[in-house]
Amino acid sequence: MEDTINAPEPENKPKRKQKVPFTPEEDARLRELVAEKGDRAWNLIQSLMPNRTARQCRERWNLYLSPDVNNEPWSQDEVMRLYTLYAAIGPQWTLLAHQFPNRTANNIKNRLKQCLRRAQRMYRIPDKGEIPSLLPTLEQQVNINNNANQSINAPANNNGTNFSQPINIANLQAAAQPIIPPPAIQPAEQSQ
Repeated sequence: MEDTINAPEPENKPKRKQKVPFTPEEDARLRELVAEKGDRAWNLIQSLMPNRTARQCRERWNLYLSPDVNNEPWSQDEVMRLYTLYAAIGPQWTLLAHQFPNRTANNIKNRLKQCLRRAQRMYRIPDKGEIPSLLPTLEQQVNINNNANQSINAPANNNGTNFSQPINIANLQAAAQPIIPPPAIQPAEQSQ
């Protein structure tokens, strides 16, 4: 019997390329190229963007750089609406994106996960590994305002389904506060 634990990895295994974030210069160049060539000529744009694929250029434009995409910080009202809609329909990100003008499905998913992770840390909710299981737990664990009986009625979606059941959101307000990044840490000046 061979020792498979200590066996060397096959040499012909393709190495995975490391993701490299777009630089501000690449973003500016991509904006110029899209203005010049249009937002459908990704193979042409890619040929003018060294070290980037057509897919990377397209996704960077469609998810972050397009003027149609809202990358502004989320308001507390938007987050409350997101909680309500998510509780009603679950992780159907594209369907949720239809309820938030100019927010991408990816943006919505990331914001919800960010808020739920924050709430999980704030209220020491055990990690269950899934977002859907966290919302009911969060509602049970958090008690911010006992007197608040607020609810939000979610609007109907495009296929006629009505999400108008009121959901108590008083317990979710702390997790919905805007996330403010810490101030940048300035390197200490070196003494000479």
